[in-house]
Amino acid sequence: KGKQVEGTIFGFLFAFIGARVFVNPMQALIASAVGMLMESLPTPVSDNLTVPLVSGLALTLIS
Repeated sequence: KGKQVEGTIFGFLFAFIGARVFVNPMQALIASAVGMLMESLPTPVSDNLTVPLVSGLALTLIS
């Protein structure tokens, strides 16, 4: 799957905005960055499953 830089940037932005509603800005920044990093990695599992799980795990670990 060809991922584009624009999609990753907008994904990060919207993930940050969505997370910011529930957590402080630093936690939202970290969770968004981890999620987009996971999204950019080639995995055999759908990123629709891995991104929220890994982002949630990151939030759990930093809270």
